[in-house]
Amino acid sequence: MYEHGIIDLGVPIASSHDQANVANSATNPLTIPDEADYARVWFKDNDVYFTVDGTTPTNTAGGGLGFFADISAGIGGTVEVFLNRYEMENFLAINAISAVVGEVQACYYTKKW
Repeated sequence: MYEHGIIDLGVPIASSHDQANVANSATNPLTIPDEADYARVWFKDNDVYFTVDGTTPTNTAGGGLGFFADISAGIGGTVEVFLNRYEMENFLAINAISAVVGEVQACYYTKKW
């Protein structure tokens, strides 16, 4: 699975690309296929706070709770993260700025050949 600095996520699941808005309250916007083992997730259009353990992220003034996806620091205005199955199921996201809607996009992978 790990060789020379590259992680093999497996095979992309056909027709499993997901796109959803990130809400102004903490939700899991992912639609996870049953056979998905991993996901590549991109955030765009707004900074987002997210967690991967079921803890509710917040967007309080001066900083929120959770990992901060700063889209201004990403390539082309996006931030990319990789999630395993546990993290996908326990993923929660909230817009960092409530008045601006962010977007999450995902591509799901299976280890099954």
